[in-house]
Amino acid sequence: MTAATKTMSGGEAIVDALIRHGVDTAFGIPGVQLDPLFAALH
Repeated sequence: MTAATKTMSGGEAIVDALIRHGVDTAFGIPGVQLDPLFAALH
């Protein structure tokens, strides 16, 4: 039996870690390319 794996983006991995650690507020840096992270937060 093989398990299907889902590819996780870096942004999704960060959001997953933040949730697992109980973080409820995060700040970004304007002008930095954080689009994948912001997309995962949405």
